Amino acid sequence: MATLKEQEDTDKLCSFEKGIFNKLKDNKDILSILMAEFIVKNNSKWNSNDFPSSQITKVILKLLISDNITFPVMHRIIKEILKEWESQKICDYLQTTKYGHCRKTKEIYRFSSEGINKLKEFIIYNNIKIIKNSREYMDKLIQTKEIMKTRSSLINEIKFNYEEILYDYINSNEFYNDE
Repeated sequence: MATLKEQEDTDKLCSFEKGIFNKLKDNKDILSILMAEFIVKNNSKWNSNDFPSSQITKVILKLLISDNITFPVMHRIIKEILKEWESQKICDYLQTTKYGHCRKTKEIYRFSSEGINKLKEFIIYNNIKIIKNSREYMDKLIQTKEIMKTRSSLINEIKFNYEEILYDYINSNEFYNDE
């Protein structure tokens, strides 16, 4: 639940801003994981530390198979996550550049080696969490269903199902109407 201060701040925002923060609240974890994986992968491949927010947004949109109409909204969400990472000392804001032919801007962030290590820890933590959740899900499936059945148990199950279908057919009026 939002605190009183956050509620007062959201009351002052326009509907576009409220929509951005609602989308950020709903999708922050997934987008953070995708961003971290992209940044760590590019850093290890190309030894790159500087990332423009627009490039990160394009990659995320491509991963989510989303159309370009949502680019401004997604770009704003990505910039909000990057601002939060900046406050956590994961990255440093370098500059904002403006395209010459339009009013679009992109912010450039630099990730230090410590920030990259924090992102790696974040990815590992989330991967472990996913594995644990999938393990718990598999344990529930194993408890509710037999995965491996013996031949005799399969034959008995088929026999029981066949007998049940046969008895249902005999007890129905259709069996007697055919005579």
